[in-house]
Amino acid sequence: MGYQESQENYCPTKLDVPTWFDADALLAAVKKRINLVVATPKGERWVAVSTDPGIVFVNPEGLWAAIREVCGIDLKVLAAEGNESEKRNILYTVACELSRTRDAIVTEYVSDGYYTTQVSVVTGGGKRITSLLIPFRTQVFGETASSLEELKTPQLKRMVKDILLKQAEVEKCVGR
Repeated sequence: MGYQESQENYCPTKLDVPTWFDADALLAAVKKRINLVVATPKGERWVAVSTDPGIVFVNPEGLWAAIREVCGIDLKVLAAEGNESEKRNILYTVACELSRTRDAIVTEYVSDGYYTTQVSVVTGGGKRITSLLIPFRTQVFGETASSLEELKTPQLKRMVKDILLKQAEVEKCVGR
């Protein structure tokens, strides 16, 4: 699938907003990654996928790629490549700012102090893969859910049939 954050209880720290922060540029950089399958050393992967309810789920590595694209030569970002906790702090800071300035993040799905939500990615074959993804509101990309769904390739549809929020999945299982 893609990026999997470690399961340790690390709570990121919000940093000062970087001078390179540009919400529109970051959203544009994420948008061009939606519903694309890319070749990586670990095989074919996706970094951002749209869903019918109007949420685009983004792997933290997908947002990190957008940050790298927008930040120029920011030494803190370059140094964070080798420091997972600092990388998470930058991701958290950017996600908070995107939420604050553009209401980009579906914050009701994210616990306080975090920037991801736990989901089950259901493959075309029915396998469920637990992952931590960042939930973005589709409208911040200037698109409708249906227009993004049309961009999905058969390959991506085999990789991702559905994305279920873990909390909703648990409530459904226990009959709440």
